[in-house]
Amino acid sequence: VDPSSQFTANENIYAAYANISQRLGRKFLMNAGVRGEYTDYSTHSAVSDQTGKNSYLNIFPSLNFTHSARNIRQTIYLISSISRPEYEYLYPGMKYDTQHSYSIGNPMLKPTRAYSVKYVGYYWTYARFSIGYQRNYDLYTTILQQIYDDMTAYTYMNHADRNMYFAEFTIPFAM
Repeated sequence: VDPSSQFTANENIYAAYANISQRLGRKFLMNAGVRGEYTDYSTHSAVSDQTGKNSYLNIFPSLNFTHSARNIRQTIYLISSISRPEYEYLYPGMKYDTQHSYSIGNPMLKPTRAYSVKYVGYYWTYARFSIGYQRNYDLYTTILQQIYDDMTAYTYMNHADRNMYFAEFTIPFAM
């Protein structure tokens, strides 16, 4: 219980996973896995006597192939993951933060799911090159609203999906 807000949260995450590694000849290695998570949570505000409940199931597959040679190690990754909202964002009801602002939680806020594909190569044990793509679903953010001249309210909501591309090349050196 948060004594300042009389807020309680209860979260249970049940998970199972399996992983397999298989060498494919002398220079190749494959890793494959899957993780399943069932999450259920409830939140309660003693001040407003409001309760929020939600549950969801997520499956996270992963796969990578690594090729190792004399001066090169390169891996292709297929990855899935999740980013859960903070408990504060799930608060069921209104909470004054300052004399000029308050927040309204969202117990139905979904976690952000991410799926990515990435190539990472190490060359001569010091140079690194990576390139990839990530797709996010159900991104969440803070939404602000000016209520009066001196009062701001904010809440949290899922608002969009996102495509992200990235590349990086690194060569360390001494100065």
